[in-house]
Amino acid sequence: PSRLNIKHGAISVKMLDAAAFGIPSVVSKDNPMADFCVSNSIGIAVDYDCIDDISQGIEAASNIEITKKFSEDRVAFVKSINSLDL
Repeated sequence: PSRLNIKHGAISVKMLDAAAFGIPSVVSKDNPMADFCVSNSIGIAVDYDCIDDISQGIEAASNIEITKKFSEDRVAFVKSINSLDL
C-alpha cells in the first residue's frame, strides 16, 4: 500500500483481467484501487499486514459473483474508470 503507483491511483491490470472473467480480487485497502474494486463489486479490500483480514477477505471474495463483467460492457468500464478522483 505504500508504493507510489498505488497511492497515486494505479489500477491493477490483474484485477481488471480477473473481473473480465468473473473472478473477484482481494486487494489492499485505503487506496484508489481498493475503492474501485469495492465500489464496482469486483472484490474485497483488506488490511495489507493482517493475515486474519486477508484470510477472511479470501473467503468473502469466494462468495462474490461478478454479474456484470467488464468485458461485456465497455461503457460501464469506462464510466467506472472515469469516476476515479485522480
